[in-house]
Amino acid sequence: MALASLLVTPLLILTAVTQKTIDLTRNDWRLENLPLNISVPGSVPSQVHLDLYAAQVIGDPYYGLNDFSLRWIANSNWTYSSLISGLDTSDNTQTWLLFNGLDTFTSIEFCGQHVASTNNQFRQYFFDVSELVRSGTTHILSINFGSAPMIAAQIAALPNQETWPYGVEILYEIPNRQFIRKEQSDFGWDWGPAFAPAGIWQPAYVIQLASSTNASSELYIRNSDYDISRLGQLNNLPPDQGAPWLLNASLDVLGTLPQSASLNYAFTNSVTNRTVSTGTLTNITVSKSTITGTALLDPSMYELWWPRGFGPQNLYNLTVSITDNKNATIASVNRRTGFRTIVLNMEVISDEQISRGIAPGNNWSDNNRNE
Repeated sequence: MALASLLVTPLLILTAVTQKTIDLTRNDWRLENLPLNISVPGSVPSQVHLDLYAAQVIGDPYYGLNDFSLRWIANSNWTYSSLISGLDTSDNTQTWLLFNGLDTFTSIEFCGQHVASTNNQFRQYFFDVSELVRSGTTHILSINFGSAPMIAAQIAALPNQETWPYGVEILYEIPNRQFIRKEQSDFGWDWGPAFAPAGIWQPAYVIQLASSTNASSELYIRNSDYDISRLGQLNNLPPDQGAPWLLNASLDVLGTLPQSASLNYAFTNSVTNRTVSTGTLTNITVSKSTITGTALLDPSMYELWWPRGFGPQNLYNLTVSITDNKNATIASVNRRTGFRTIVLNMEVISDEQISRGIAPGNNWSDNNRNE
């Protein structure tokens, strides 16, 4: 299989004009379970076990048999809440809640009103709460987390539900984990505990954007996906190493994308900050919340990234900007990347390879190092 290699750091640098971003990791949070008479400081990102341990409500979850004695935490519901201050309540402001990870079953309230429910630990969620901000007087965000083991058991007990053989369950301390979109090892493993945690496990934000009928709306880039490959590259086949690079870019946004929006790119050397190339992406497609485009890149302008011991780790900063019909930048995102192709060699191992001590099945580790 031929893989387009995009070496990326996890940090994204997002910019937009005058937007307001409230990082909820810096807010004061409260974790509560009223039936258990528990109310302690909470944090984001975090989970219930960590905040209870920090508040000295429980001992070290890894100590002794606490994996079992603390199972009541996973079998209970928990609520995280925080007062969101400093919000713009004007009519020309859009307000969004953005969650990069909620683990797992939640009911979200804002300003005393139900916003949404979630059921997937692995996806990003975003909600337009503009009307609630304008009409609400106290901007309290409340997220109730339902017990994952209890909900999984309820799903498993539904009429005509699919059944699973005993061998599927045997390695897990808590059953029915296959019915929900949650880290499977949270239900125990042959080597690990079964905490089945709950909480806001990834960063979360409140995003406010100016909205105008006479000009391009502000945008916030919530996701960016870049793919760099050789032109004509196909799975399982070594690509033409003299072919141009093909950049595919896809940006997901909050706000209103103008139908006339375009994408520009700029590569700079990550060490010297020298501009290497700039240009405009083509084949633009614009939907309500996503814009995509492609660009052909001159291969002579970029140095390959090499594994350690085979050459330098050349990296570049890539900035992709969304522009309006006047070529004014509405929003942009910067990521660090390298240029490299990798091919999974699926050919039968040769006698010459065996003579060098390469075992059958190991072609993947001895392939195309000079690309």
